[in-house]
Amino acid sequence: MILGGSGAGVATPTPMSSGGVAAPPLPGALRAVAIRARHHPFVRLAVNGSFSALWTGQLISLLGDRVNQVALAALVYGTTNSAIAGSLTFVAATLPNLLFGPIAGVLVDRWDQKRILVVSDLLRAVIVLFIPVSVGVNVVLAYPSSSC
Repeated sequence: MILGGSGAGVATPTPMSSGGVAAPPLPGALRAVAIRARHHPFVRLAVNGSFSALWTGQLISLLGDRVNQVALAALVYGTTNSAIAGSLTFVAATLPNLLFGPIAGVLVDRWDQKRILVVSDLLRAVIVLFIPVSVGVNVVLAYPSSSC
């Protein structure tokens, strides 16, 4: 098939869409934008398999953290029937980041990040496993565990 443009009379392959039907060629301006977008650093980063896996893993982890936080607030609310007690779980989850975040960031940059990641994830897993037991004993124990 012969496409129009500067190479008139030159046969070029036609791009096929997923249905097997030839897709129309892009106009010149749109083609230039597509080429520029393909070379943009964010697009190159997004098509990097390692980065995409890291980003997806962090997204799933963050979603799991938020689901855990909402479930803990619901557990505290169900135990106490107090909206204030349930909302305090969100406050208790935010305070350690505000108070210790700057100091912890400096220290973590000096230590082995891989070891810190493994140890902190193991500690979080143990704390999360004991949340139902701790809330059953005393609801106040749910607040320190909400920051994990």
